[in-house]
Amino acid sequence: MVGLPACRNVILAGVSPGNSGVIAMSTKTSRYVRLAWVAAIFAWRISIVLGQSQWQKYVGNPVLSPEPQGGIFGFSDPALQFDGTTFHLFITGGGVVPGDTAIGVRTYHYTSTNGFSWQASSANPVFREGTPGSWDSGHIETPSVAIASDEFWLYYSATPDSMADDGTLLKIGLATSPDGETWLRNPTNPILEKGSSGSWEERQIESPSVVKTDSLFYMWYSGVDIEWKIHVGLATSVDGVLWEKYTGNPVFSPLRESDWDSVGVYAPQVRWLDDRFVMLYTGLVFSDTGYDYTNLNTGVAVSEDGIHWTRASDQPVLSGTPGSWDVSGPFVPDWIETGEQLLMAYTSDGHLGMATSPIDIVHVDLDGSERPEDYVLLQNYPNPFNPATTIQYRVPMPTHVTLGIYNLKGREVQTLVDEVQHPGIREIEWDGKNKQGSRVGTGLYVIQMVAGEFVRSKKIVLIR
Repeated sequence: MVGLPACRNVILAGVSPGNSGVIAMSTKTSRYVRLAWVAAIFAWRISIVLGQSQWQKYVGNPVLSPEPQGGIFGFSDPALQFDGTTFHLFITGGGVVPGDTAIGVRTYHYTSTNGFSWQASSANPVFREGTPGSWDSGHIETPSVAIASDEFWLYYSATPDSMADDGTLLKIGLATSPDGETWLRNPTNPILEKGSSGSWEERQIESPSVVKTDSLFYMWYSGVDIEWKIHVGLATSVDGVLWEKYTGNPVFSPLRESDWDSVGVYAPQVRWLDDRFVMLYTGLVFSDTGYDYTNLNTGVAVSEDGIHWTRASDQPVLSGTPGSWDVSGPFVPDWIETGEQLLMAYTSDGHLGMATSPIDIVHVDLDGSERPEDYVLLQNYPNPFNPATTIQYRVPMPTHVTLGIYNLKGREVQTLVDEVQHPGIREIEWDGKNKQGSRVGTGLYVIQMVAGEFVRSKKIVLIR
């Protein structure tokens, strides 16, 4: 479906919604209108294969509202973090800033001691468009914030031109900050770009969601194909800067037969919870004029490896409430675990609301296999051995694992494992040969397993 008009394009161009002119559709340009009269979320109930959680809206909603007198016309794309003492909210705001009459889309920072009463930073907006002519000199949007090395890591989508771009120029970048106020762009930006012609992401990419495990960064992001269908892709990184896209992308796609996410599974928001990845996403369908932003719904999916996802059994899990401030439905929620409960932020008509849920998700394994609780390296068997021995080990979460054989001088004889592995109980055989394929001699050797901060060794004996 080509040439579907986007309501945000219409409004930004100063054309009435009733105009029959056709304008190229994009998720990016649609976002700008939503920053002025954005429709979104909450009153939801999770009922998924892992268990059930009842979400309750905060009675004091909305907790943040547009401030036209202060130059903020609307909010969207909340990103939550908790540093152990303070809640942090990074949110996309559309409007103007002092000394600049141009409408811009930038990142604002708020803090809270309880997750409900938010205090604006005096430095707002804390993250603005880049220098003229740069890749991110246009709009800054869809923030995702991780905490790594005692710093805030902001992953964001941006364009080089705030008005001319139709979304096809969106790229993903990274900035870091010690306090959430002062940001330093990564010199390698942009860190992720759309795919080639004919790919599932050939039109555009945006909306990164980043999770850091012990030894690996995961990024899920939205990609738009030639038919304007929106999918979810996965990229991984050892350092959070250099990313490699999963060759099997996309990992999550719309359901053709669905009446609420048949067109888009948009803006994934992923967290590691109850020993697995849990994703919230916005389901999209088409209207006569483009994406239907008056009929938004939120879905839930779960995965043990971040690649294979299982949808909730009762979908959608969150829809708009007729006659309420979120009548158009949920749009791009974000959520965190605080240790006592789950906390969610959502926007609707440019306002921000909160919802909570007790942490009562049930431990249920999706594939019926046993899930280890800790990293373990077991003793090989048989030991002593000839000509081969089996090594068993356990991985409780997605981690980059190395398993090597060393001689008593500390030299590596053979590498058995060097890859990202997913939760499970695993075993591998060593055939008593070195990297060159030659049989090694009788003697004492050492098996060493490294997975994140976990390091363990076992002595083994080969007898010829």
